Amino acid sequence: MTPILWKVLKSGEQVKKKLKILLRQALISLRSMDVFYNDKTDILYIRLDDTEQDVVNKRVSENIVLEIGEGDRIIGIEI
Repeated sequence: MTPILWKVLKSGEQVKKKLKILLRQALISLRSMDVFYNDKTDILYIRLDDTEQDVVNKRVSENIVLEIGEGDRIIGIEI
């Protein structure tokens, strides 16, 4: 098991519920999705919308950052 998956699994139930809701919302509006994992930094990045746009980063927990784009849509998730 990768370290990032272990962090998510051992994190609190509230964090897991938030992540599950966010992923579900993101998948509903899914057009194209890219997933990147950097094993040097142990960061998983999920890009949900590949259109170029300005984003705002919003930290929702210690290990999860959302990229919010136009229309308050989730553009990317960093874990």
